[in-house]
This record gives sequence, structure tokens and C-alpha cells, in this order.
Amino acid sequence: MAAWHRFISVVGGRRLIALLGGLYVAAGIGWTLAEMFETTTISELIIFVLIAGPGAVLLYSGYRLARFDIHTEFYPSVASWCVGGLGVMVAVLGFYSLQPNEGIEDVSTVLILTGLAAVAGLAAGIHNAQAGTRARELEATIDQLERSNERFERYAMIVEAVDDGVYVADDEGTFQMVNETYAEMLGYSPDDLVGTDSSRLLDDEIADQIDELYRETGDEYADRPTVETRLRTASGEWLPVEATPALLPEDDESDWHRAGIVRDISDRKERERALEKSEQRYRALVENFPNGAVGLFDDDLRYTVVGGQMFDSLDYDPEDRIGHSFTELHPSAFVDELEPYFYAALEGETSSFEVEFQNRKLYATTLPIEDDYGDVFAGMIMIQDVTERRRYERMLEESNERLEQFAYAASHDLQEPLRMVSSYLQLIDQRYGDDLDEDGQEFLEFAVDGADRMREMIEGLLQYSRVDTSGDSLEPVDLESVLADVRDDLQVKIEESGAEITADPLPSVEGDGGQLRQLFQNLLENAIEYSGDDPPTVHIATERNGDRWQISVRDEGIGIDPDDRERVFEVFQSLRIDDGDHSGTGIGLALCERIVERHGGDIWIDGDPGEGTTFSFTLLAADDASD
Repeated sequence: MAAWHRFISVVGGRRLIALLGGLYVAAGIGWTLAEMFETTTISELIIFVLIAGPGAVLLYSGYRLARFDIHTEFYPSVASWCVGGLGVMVAVLGFYSLQPNEGIEDVSTVLILTGLAAVAGLAAGIHNAQAGTRARELEATIDQLERSNERFERYAMIVEAVDDGVYVADDEGTFQMVNETYAEMLGYSPDDLVGTDSSRLLDDEIADQIDELYRETGDEYADRPTVETRLRTASGEWLPVEATPALLPEDDESDWHRAGIVRDISDRKERERALEKSEQRYRALVENFPNGAVGLFDDDLRYTVVGGQMFDSLDYDPEDRIGHSFTELHPSAFVDELEPYFYAALEGETSSFEVEFQNRKLYATTLPIEDDYGDVFAGMIMIQDVTERRRYERMLEESNERLEQFAYAASHDLQEPLRMVSSYLQLIDQRYGDDLDEDGQEFLEFAVDGADRMREMIEGLLQYSRVDTSGDSLEPVDLESVLADVRDDLQVKIEESGAEITADPLPSVEGDGGQLRQLFQNLLENAIEYSGDDPPTVHIATERNGDRWQISVRDEGIGIDPDDRERVFEVFQSLRIDDGDHSGTGIGLALCERIVERHGGDIWIDGDPGEGTTFSFTLLAADDASD
């Protein structure tokens, strides 16, 4: 049987049937021609038809087998049925001829019966093949439906999972399907909307607009338009949305469904309103910016707002700048210098710098402009003409330099006559001290003490005037080593006063070692001096703030009145105490302030009378300075 099927597969079912039909037609013609030599009667013609007729049917059927709605897979099966019918008839005739006194001697009878049997087998085979073809098509349809259902389930999952609303309505506008997102954004459940008229969510104007959009999308190859509109929610409020309509065909493509994707843009609208308010505020600032010019620019560096009082003295109107790029309006060298600052502002960075333009010195600041949500939507540049200010600053610097030179020269020149006064006072004390009465000795002590104090003030004034000019370059300094040196210098005073000095671990800072040593010594001496009746207790604390260290020197002494906190940093303005035991030169704290300022830091005082005093100052951390 397997060999037979292989044979049919090689030959071809249609060819085999047609070949068999051709043989019967040829046999019919051959038999008729043989009989014609003897006699021709109506019976011979009938026999010819009965032999050649089935052959013609087989021949035609083999040639036109495809017209019987049979899949090519079943062609061999049809041929097998056809040959099988013929074979069955041959077997029947064979068994019949085996009976005694029975036999079939007429060849035409055999041809007629086997031909009819082949046709019957062909008919049965065609019927069986058609049934098999329909079964095969049914299986393919079921498989296709299963795949379609799987795709539908996946699409349904996607539709429900997306953040946008999705709906399908028929041609009359009745909702056929809405996803959860679409219903929730309007305050409904999907069951509330399915089967209802979509016009309940629209006013007439919007409905006409939507109809026009669907007419525009009638061409399946047309671009899908997107429109901003609004929908009425369950509470009666209007929700701003962005809608993209589309048309979906029915299964038989006889009608179309309206579909669409809807996105809630209320947050975006809120941001746009906030942005508009911000632009209005900045526009008001720009137009009234004093003594300068301000410009807002977008991502393409085009000015969107320009203004400021500086334009009052210029030959062009600020409105002429709006809409033009910064790179178009200025010389290339100027653009190359400022362009990086513009882009840095759009990246969220603030920069301040000075530039020279048309022989004028300009101080500029570029900064990002953010909306209420913290997103950068533009940049701003603010420019002020500081030509005159810089000229005054140079004049002030020159004046300060001359004053420092004068203070240094004056204090230096005063030392020689002061040494002479001190020497003669000592001679008077040595030669005539025993001859003076009590008042004379007191007067002489006042004079010697005054000369000593004047010498200290002159030395302090010399140090003060030379902070900037004679200091060493700034480099990493270990404050632990500085404090150890100061402790050694103040060892006698510490022991005599019974002072207790503690400190947190001290960091390394960027500074001048000698001047920082002077700073710590002055503050510790001040804490010991104004400690009150109890032994001095001093603690040095540290705290990291960004790229700087804050150093605090706290004592538990007599404190300081808030009104004196600024005054004590002035030259020759020492703190006055009624008991007369505390008298300074009035330069120590002023020198501390000058040293801290040279290091780029700040110094200030905290504390109240009777509660101790804390002197705090900031210095740049050594690691940040090296970076």
C-alpha cells in the first residue's frame, strides 16, 4: 500500500485519473474500429458510448479536478478511489468467471463494467476528498480563530494597560468599548459608558469638530490628526484632552467603527498656565530692570523677552532683539566667549562673569528659568554696565594702598621717638625714682605704661597694615600644628591663669600659616583675658559646611553686649570694662578680621553678657582648594 501511494505521488493523482480515462476512450475507439470491419449496428454504437463515456468522464475529471473544491493534498486519494473501484469490479468479474459453466467472453462487457466502476470510485473519491477538504479548512479556520483570539486578548491587555484612554463607537456614536483609563479619567466605570451615546460627553461645537476629524481620517492611508479638545466628566466639569481619532472596519467591512486614543492633558495645561505666569513675571522684571539689560532666551538661544533701563541710552529698541538669536546679533568673538554660559544656563547652571564690549566693562549673570515644577524652560542673562564702578574700585584700591603705605611708614617712623621716650623714662626712674614722692612715682608709672601701650599699638598697626602685602602665599595648613605652636607661645599665660583649652580634631585648610597662628593667638588671648573671675575654659569646635570649615572659639567668660559685636572689629575700638583690669590696644580683633578676609572667609560673634562669647570664622578646606 505504501508503494502504491508513493507511485501515485510520483505520477500525480490528476495525471493518473486522466491517463485511465484516456485508456478507456482509446479502448472504446479501438473496439468500435474492430467491429466496423464486420458490421455496424446501433448496439455497437451504444457499446462504444458505454466504454468511451466513462473514459471521457475520467479524462475530463482528471483534467478539471481542481474545479471540484478539492485541496491538492487529496488528489492521490481521489485517484486511489478511482483505481480501487476499477479493481473491485475486476475482482468481482474474476470471481464470477470461476463459477462452472459461467464466464465472460465479451471484452466489451468487461470494459463497460470496469469503466463504470472506475467512475463510481471517482465519484466516491471526489465526495470523500471534498469532505476531507472541508474538514481541513474547518481546522484551519479554528486555528486562525484561536490565533485571532490570542491576538485579541493581547491587544485587550495592551488597551487596558496603556495610560491613555481608548474607545470604540459605532457609526451612530454609541460606545461599543472603552478601557478602564478612559472611563476613570471621566469619573465613570466602563459599564456606565458602553451602550450609551458618546455625545453626552461633548457639546455641539466639539461634536462637529470630532465629526470633521473622522471625515479627514476616512482615507486609511491618511495621517492621523491629533486635536486638543475637552470632554465632560461625570461631575459636569470639562477635562482638557488630546484626542487621536481613527476608523476601524467591521468584520465584513460593510460598516466602520469610530475609535480613538484620548490623553488627559490637564497637568500639561496647568504647567503651560504656570509657564505663562512665569513669563509674565519675568517680562515685568525685564522691562523694569534698573541700570542694566535683561534677556530671556529659548533652547535655540533666541531672545523671547528683552528689556531694561540700559536700552534708554542705546540707539535701538529692545523689541528689535526679540525673535533673533544671540549668535546673530553680536560679533563672533563676543559670541564665542558668552555662548558656553548660555548653554550652561539651559542645563541648570548659574554663572557670573565679566566681559568687555565696545570699550565698556559689563558684569553678566546667566541663570536657568524654571517653572513651578522645577523644569528649566528658558535661560536668562542679566547685564549691568560696571565701567564706572570698576574705575571707582581701582581708585579705592589705589587709595587703600596709599593708606597702607602711610600707616606702615607712620608706625615705622613713630617707633624711633617712642624708643627715645621709653629710654628717658627708664633713666628718670633709675636716677630720680627714689627722690620722687608717691604722686611722682605714680605719674612716672603712668608714663611708662602709656609708652608700653603705645609701642604695642604701633606694632599692632604695623601688622594690620601689612596683612595683604607681607603675607605668605596660601597653601594647605594643618591647624593642629598651628594650635600646638600657639599653646607653646601662650604657655606662661595659660599656666598663670589656670586656663583649660580643649579642641575638636582640627582640619587642614588653605591659608597662610603665620597669619593663622596670629589669628588663633589673638582669639585665645582674648578668651583668657575676658574670662571673668573663674579660671578660663575655652573650647575650639569645628564643623564642615560645603567647601569650608567653620572654626568656633568659645569661652565661658564675661560675654559681650550685642551692640558691641560690630564695633570691636574696628581699629582702636577695644572692649571697655569698668573694672579697669582689661585694657587692650584695640587692634587684635581688627587684625583677626583682616586675616580672615584675606583668606576669603567671614568672622562673627555670638553670645550675650554673662554667658560667654563664641568667635566663629570660616576657612576654605584644603582638599577643595586643591581641586
